[in-house]
Amino acid sequence: MLSSQRIVRDLSLALVLACAATLALARDVRVALGTHGAVVLSVPDDWRDSLEQESADGPPTINLLPKQGNAFHILITPAWPNVPNTPMPTKGALRELVRRAADDAEARAVEHDLELIDFAGPAGYGAYFSATDREPEPDGFKYLTQGMLVATDLRVSFTILVNGNPVATVQQALTSLRTMRREPAKGGH
Repeated sequence: MLSSQRIVRDLSLALVLACAATLALARDVRVALGTHGAVVLSVPDDWRDSLEQESADGPPTINLLPKQGNAFHILITPAWPNVPNTPMPTKGALRELVRRAADDAEARAVEHDLELIDFAGPAGYGAYFSATDREPEPDGFKYLTQGMLVATDLRVSFTILVNGNPVATVQQALTSLRTMRREPAKGGH
């Protein structure tokens, strides 16, 4: 009995140290959203980021990529309602939006039924699905994870595209989304 308790203790300590090491290797990416404040994502140090925005008052798309190569491409778009005081989607409505995207992806997927996975964290609640592209394009990606997160007044859509083993990249991206922080607009709006 003592040896199993020691193993559990040692594994717990290893997990705590691994989490601490992961946090130490993270950096913050802050994206201003104009009158909607800002979002802050904690991402691994070895990811690079860029921003695309069609118009100054429209929602930006955050691109997260590896420092080198083409192993993954993560797109995150925090959007706000066009009409003020529009209620955010309920969990059921959010799941329906993600279900529609999963249904669209099934035609190209190896999997026959794409399961929706719910998640929640300090940022809010969300849902996503993962799929394997049956025939990726020559410069395309084999693995897709896509979903949406409701974070206070934002709908955050995300797409995670990966070549190679997707597990670590998807977990890191979902952790960044779950723990995303909001900053109020300057002037308290």
